[in-house]
Amino acid sequence: VLAEHYQASGELDRAIEEYESIVRSESPSPMALNNLAWIYHQQGNERALGLAKSAYEAAPGAAAIADTYGWILIERGQLAEGLPVLAKAAAACSQPDIRYHYAVALAKAGKTDAARQELNELVRTNGHYPGAKDAQKLLRELGGS
Repeated sequence: VLAEHYQASGELDRAIEEYESIVRSESPSPMALNNLAWIYHQQGNERALGLAKSAYEAAPGAAAIADTYGWILIERGQLAEGLPVLAKAAAACSQPDIRYHYAVALAKAGKTDAARQELNELVRTNGHYPGAKDAQKLLRELGGS
């Protein structure tokens, strides 16, 4: 809880310290692995992918964990591996950020119609979430409305 508080407060160095302590334990929480992976990813730390994979293997049914792992794969150019992980996350959860990540992956895979469909639905139902402008921009780039 303390690590999550530090992360939400933008105190990333302190969050990393707490998460690293948790991850060193005998059976680390998949969410702690996930959250540390996300911070590492944001900082360009190469350890992000390994931690995200460990979190995903420990809790493959958790949409947020699948999203982190899939998104890191996509951002590293591993489209073939990341797309099915994000598809699974998007199917399990309607959270806007997860749907957006899935739409981006679809677009990168050349599945423009599916990406547009996903983005249209996202913009229609979640037009005011923090990443809505990115979703609208990508939709326009893909020839959507």
